[in-house]
Amino acid sequence: INGQDVEGISGLHVAAANGHVSLAELLLEEGADIDVANNCGWTPLMHAAQHGQVSMVSLLIRHSANINATNVLGTTALMLCAAGGHLQAAQALVEHGADPDLKDMCGKTALDIAVA
Repeated sequence: INGQDVEGISGLHVAAANGHVSLAELLLEEGADIDVANNCGWTPLMHAAQHGQVSMVSLLIRHSANINATNVLGTTALMLCAAGGHLQAAQALVEHGADPDLKDMCGKTALDIAVA
């Protein structure tokens, strides 16, 4: 369930990125680590956010994903939504406690990224 490839990608990362909600639910029910990070520090929530997968973001939030986790560059799921223009996913994150004031390694917040 928690196996990862050489890049640290797990089944939950793949399900999250591709919006496979039923598969993600099954993996979580079977004990998949919701905050498993790949080699670059990306969590399943970050993959879902980057791809604007609103249903997946909501599922991961309901299962208590770390909403303010950062990757090796200090990037959060909210910043990834901002970069991709994924308003609904960003809204879901903010409504559940994502911190819009966090800064990445370049000193940018999600708002800075959204308007860039």
